[in-house]
Amino acid sequence: GIRDAIPGTAAALGAVAVICGAVALLVRRRDVLLVALAAPVATIPIAGGELMRQIGRERSSAELAAAIARVLPPGADVVAVAAFPLSLPFYLRQPVLLASATGAELTSNYLVRDLARWRLVPGSPLRPADWWHDAAVQCGRVKVFVTRADDAQTRAVLAAQVPLLVATAKFAAYGPCARSDLASRRRRLRSRRETFHR
Repeated sequence: GIRDAIPGTAAALGAVAVICGAVALLVRRRDVLLVALAAPVATIPIAGGELMRQIGRERSSAELAAAIARVLPPGADVVAVAAFPLSLPFYLRQPVLLASATGAELTSNYLVRDLARWRLVPGSPLRPADWWHDAAVQCGRVKVFVTRADDAQTRAVLAAQVPLLVATAKFAAYGPCARSDLASRRRRLRSRRETFHR
C-alpha cells in the first residue's frame, strides 16, 4: 500500500537531493548548477512511480467496479450507502443511487444545499438516508450495496442480508441481492429449523 511505498520513495528522493545539493555547492559552473538543482524535481516521476501507483490505486474505484461488474446483470442497481466512490459511476458506466442524510458524499455544495429538492427530480439517484434498509430487505430488483469500509454498523446490517462481494481499503460492496435469493434463503432457514425440531 501507500505506507509501504513511502520509505523507498523518500530514500531515493532524499539521496538525489543530497547529492545534487552537494554538486551545486562544490561546482560553481552555471550549467552544472542548473542541472544539479533541476535533477531532484526531474527524479520525482521515476523515484515516486510506485508511490503514485499506490495512491492512484487507493483513490480509484476500478477494483471495486470490476468486482461489481462481474455480478451485476443489466438493469440492476448499485446503491451507495452514506458513501460515494466518485469514479464508480464512470467505471460501471451507469448511475449509482446514493442513500444519504446530507449528500455530503458527493462533495458538491450546490447539491448539498438543495438536496431535498434534487431528490424530487424525476429519475434522481438521490435517496433518503434510510431508504437502503428496505431496499436490502425487499430487494425486488437486483442490487449491489456499497458502503465505507470503516462503517461497521452499516456493514453489519448488510452482511445479515446479502453476501460480501469485495472489500477494499476504503469501501465494501455487498450483493447482489434479489427477491429470489431472499426467498431461497428463507426456504433454507425454514428447512434447517424443521430439521432441528425433528
